[in-house]
Amino acid sequence: MDKEVTEGDEILNNDDIYNMLAFRPKWENLSIQMTLLNRMNKDYHNEVLVINPTWEFMKNQSIWTEIDITLRDVSGIENEKGYSVYCGYNGKKGDVNWSINGSHISKNYYADMGLIYETDYTALNADILQNSEPNGKIIKKYGSAIWFHKAFENESKDLLDQNGGLNFWMNSPHKINLSISGNIGQESYNDSIYTWDNIYAGIGTWNISWLSARINYSIGHSLIYNLSGIYKKDYLNLGLCGDIGNNLSYNISAQRKRYFDFPTDSGMDDEYWIGNSDLTIHFSNKLSLTNGLRYNNYENSELTAYLGFFSNLGYEFKDNCNLYLGYKRAQDETEQEFITNYRHAYMKVSYTF
Repeated sequence: MDKEVTEGDEILNNDDIYNMLAFRPKWENLSIQMTLLNRMNKDYHNEVLVINPTWEFMKNQSIWTEIDITLRDVSGIENEKGYSVYCGYNGKKGDVNWSINGSHISKNYYADMGLIYETDYTALNADILQNSEPNGKIIKKYGSAIWFHKAFENESKDLLDQNGGLNFWMNSPHKINLSISGNIGQESYNDSIYTWDNIYAGIGTWNISWLSARINYSIGHSLIYNLSGIYKKDYLNLGLCGDIGNNLSYNISAQRKRYFDFPTDSGMDDEYWIGNSDLTIHFSNKLSLTNGLRYNNYENSELTAYLGFFSNLGYEFKDNCNLYLGYKRAQDETEQEFITNYRHAYMKVSYTF
């Protein structure tokens, strides 16, 4: 049973009851997952029946399907029945894996015990992935992938979104990673179709225990929803992490986001930095203290920067059972002065049996 949360006379979260019943018979090459989900209250209930068979008809070749049937009954509203159907084919030969799948979700599909953002669409997906280990003097491992996705509305067949891309990566014997990727797509928004693209490249190394480093750069065109348009952008990402001795580790990252040709009256910042840093002290295998900073200088009409600090003490008093004590604080920069607007101390106990 979920906890009821109220604010005055308004109920922010209902005291709903959740139930689940699952059964999965399995044979040598065939399995069938069957699950019944339920969420209910005094004048409301929602059920989802899931049937998911998978058949490996030959070695490394399998087909699967999933059928979800939903029933939603709310007091004063006519019962709503919906469904979704998924099916796919997965295969593997040597270093190559591939998959093809499709989905169809009805307009009245409701699964209120989960997160369903969109309904009433059909989608197709396909991808091929390859990973190899030549163990050579220059390349130790490498891989590549190509993928495609398309989704459209059920009745009108109007395009919702589609995209495709490819990538390549490689690791050297000296623990250096190189990766590049590119993708292009289209998206429907406010009755218009927008075309976007992105190219990415990155290099990283983890050859030294106390210093792993990575730098990534991407450039392309992105749909900015608030402006209902496509704008050129580029991202620069920097990262450092490592272990300092046996008792100290750190993680530092910074990202610059930059957009071009924003309207002068958009009220949106077109260039800003986001930074994160964590420092963890390991007193033992059971006890550790993590301190961290969060920063960004995204400007709006009132604020010019944000700075957050947290400290978290974790103690594993039993296998998979933890006690956490923590503190958080946030500050906003207004007129070149940081003002504290948030302080929070907390305790959390996680017990597994």
